[in-house]
Amino acid sequence: MAGSFWTSFGVRFGSTSSGINDLLEKEDVTLDELLDHEDVIQECKYMNNALIDHLALPENTKKAD
Repeated sequence: MAGSFWTSFGVRFGSTSSGINDLLEKEDVTLDELLDHEDVIQECKYMNNALIDHLALPENTKKAD
């Protein structure tokens, strides 16, 4: 069998390859970029540690003037 039923339909259980991690790898990612991403709530819900760690730092959640 080439792939499972779930991967055939693009469902990623337990995977954090939604693009959030790609954003987090950018040195100058903004809060707006993260919040605009379609999967940000789902990634928080499924405990994406990199995202949660990033959002936990005050300097990352302050809005630039």
